[in-house]
Amino acid sequence: MTPYVPDKILSSLQRLYSEPHRHYHTWAHVEDMLALSQQYRHLIIDHRLFDVAILFHDAVYDPKRHDNEGKSALLVQSLENVLSLGEIGWVQDLIMATMDHKPAMISDDARSDARVLVDIDLSILGREPKVFWEYEANIRKEYAFVPVEDYRTGRAAVLQGFLDRDSIYFNAEFQQAYEEKARTNLRASIDRLTPPT
Repeated sequence: MTPYVPDKILSSLQRLYSEPHRHYHTWAHVEDMLALSQQYRHLIIDHRLFDVAILFHDAVYDPKRHDNEGKSALLVQSLENVLSLGEIGWVQDLIMATMDHKPAMISDDARSDARVLVDIDLSILGREPKVFWEYEANIRKEYAFVPVEDYRTGRAAVLQGFLDRDSIYFNAEFQQAYEEKARTNLRASIDRLTPPT
């Protein structure tokens, strides 16, 4: 499930996703998202570009940086011999929507696909508890350089931001499949991160 990307570039992407500091943002995360893109194919306008966006969306990932999505989007230019400039721009728009998980003000079609991409990316929040807690543990490993108390405060704030949304997911099918479980998981994680004093 790695279409539309030349083997040389695909190999380069796989090397990036294999960097030793990654524990959640790995190639397994990409494969999981590609599998979900197949499941929710009927919601996606441009299947080909959507899957390319998945391949590139976390290509650059360093928890100490704040421009990972922008750097990942720039890497899509390596496909200039495969995609048109307009298609590259479309993929980059989708990738940038994962920065704050709120699709930017982009073209209607791209925004529609961006909502699905964000929902797929956030589906981990609504998985069964075993999978969710493994995800939380792997995120902590990626932020191992952050002192415990600082991490607890920062992570709880991030998770609370999702809880504070009217809906975590944009599409009704994701809301039905993941919303309730995600809210349960998020509350449990916040409780664990902020033990009573």
